[in-house]
Amino acid sequence: MRYRRHQSGGGPVAETAYADSTIHVGPQTRVFGKARLTNNVRLTGFAQVGGNVIANARVTFGGRTFVTEGTYEGPRIIVTPVK
Repeated sequence: MRYRRHQSGGGPVAETAYADSTIHVGPQTRVFGKARLTNNVRLTGFAQVGGNVIANARVTFGGRTFVTEGTYEGPRIIVTPVK
């Protein structure tokens, strides 16, 4: 799978995924698969979001969160603690 660096945060986004310009993709995070992230979604820590995830409206994925399914609307924070 090929990745490009997102303009906000520098984290990798798969060519098959969509992350609009309002998204923050932290440098230790990853967007993969066919994920569609819009409207101020944030990936922090070591979060990985992919598969068929749709997220918008200020959802934050953090810690070691790994998500591959579902629709997420914010404002909402989803965190799996880093151990």
